[in-house]
Amino acid sequence: MRNHWFMPEPGHAGYACYPVAYGRYLDPEHREHRPHGIREYNLHLVFNGQGEVRTEQGSVRLTAGQGFLYAPGQAQHYNADPSDPWDIRWIHLQAHDLERLLGLRNSDKVWLFSFSGEDRFEELHEQLCQLGEGYESVHEPKLSAVLYELLVELARNSESIEGTSLLNHQDTIRSTADYIRRHCTQPLSLAEMADIAGYSVYYFNRMFKSIMGVPPGRYLLDCRILAAKKMLVDSELSVKQIASQCGFTHSSYFIRMFRTDIGMTPQQFRLLYSSGSGK
Repeated sequence: MRNHWFMPEPGHAGYACYPVAYGRYLDPEHREHRPHGIREYNLHLVFNGQGEVRTEQGSVRLTAGQGFLYAPGQAQHYNADPSDPWDIRWIHLQAHDLERLLGLRNSDKVWLFSFSGEDRFEELHEQLCQLGEGYESVHEPKLSAVLYELLVELARNSESIEGTSLLNHQDTIRSTADYIRRHCTQPLSLAEMADIAGYSVYYFNRMFKSIMGVPPGRYLLDCRILAAKKMLVDSELSVKQIASQCGFTHSSYFIRMFRTDIGMTPQQFRLLYSSGSGK
């Protein structure tokens, strides 16, 4: 089985990313040999079966839940395993600063990665296929938006094959982060947050920062400030009362952190939105 969709050049030049071609292969004879690569990024996600990708260190076997990405102009050599061919979804795409979005350090080498959340990636790719099937120029923004969502999901739910340990902890850390956000107005110590996740304090702190991008204490503070912003606009409580209800022991600390993060005091923030100029 081989399915292909080819998109015309977009009429708008400002898209952050745009699919040039995409499709699905389930073919024991799937084999590509491009010494000079292609002009676009080449992304492949493996959903079943297996195949090989050639790197500078030799061939690497990829299976379900893994994938690869070539940058424009890179030599490309990969193939399905004839005895157990991969079911692979691929996208050739244009993108601005894709290396930064995906956190790639060696953009001159093929990126081999593992990913989780296969159902979500399959759903997004299927949306691209449906848009390609009945393509009209009005679909341009949607094509770009769906592809961008897929790339962001990839940034959030993948990591280099060289180290796949984070994937095993993402669901636990993110569900703990959701708990912290829902209960941020309550007293929460680092030890209590680690206990909710089922990790030691040291390991939880390290895993949380690696997956969420900030330490758990910083994440808790950000959640409390968000809750305070809503109270400042939606209630008539005093700044001191809001500080207390949002989990801050001292209103002076709340005011100082709010001003550091938002660039104005809580009272100035309230006046800005109550005047209508912030809406």
